Amino acid sequence: MIRSASLQDLPVIARIHSEGWHNAYGALLPKSILDATTPDSMLVKWQDWFVSDDIYVLLEDDEIVGFQHTCQPRDIQNPPSGFGELHHLYLSPFCIGKGSGHRLFAHAIEYLKSNGHTGMLLWTLDGNAPAQAFYERHGMSLDGARRDDPEWLGPDVYEVRYCLPFVD
Repeated sequence: MIRSASLQDLPVIARIHSEGWHNAYGALLPKSILDATTPDSMLVKWQDWFVSDDIYVLLEDDEIVGFQHTCQPRDIQNPPSGFGELHHLYLSPFCIGKGSGHRLFAHAIEYLKSNGHTGMLLWTLDGNAPAQAFYERHGMSLDGARRDDPEWLGPDVYEVRYCLPFVD
């Protein structure tokens, strides 16, 4: 079941987000960044980011196992007009490869479509091969945009942008 997130869900979202960073980015991010990425540090960020109508959680056996967060695109390198952004999609590590990511991804598309968006974009770490393969299997493609954010990601770490125009 997928449902809108609540404030009470934030500790679990923060834990899954932190686990996701360690699981997916362990070989890509500096140790100092990963060491600072804890459930508690993520909870502080999620308390700032929380807007309940665009964050959804996936439940299996009444337990949150993943979440997705969509938003208006951040003003980074001229986002395509009319697109929404999939800002976060994270799963508990034990759910990876079991269809849970697909369910959240499909939900994000439907949510953005229902809010009038004509496509979806996202940023992912360059070199995050499993995530990039997932997005490509779901029809997304790189659009050539690339950025760094040394304060958040560390030096010499880049994100690349994927886009998916919606077709009726």
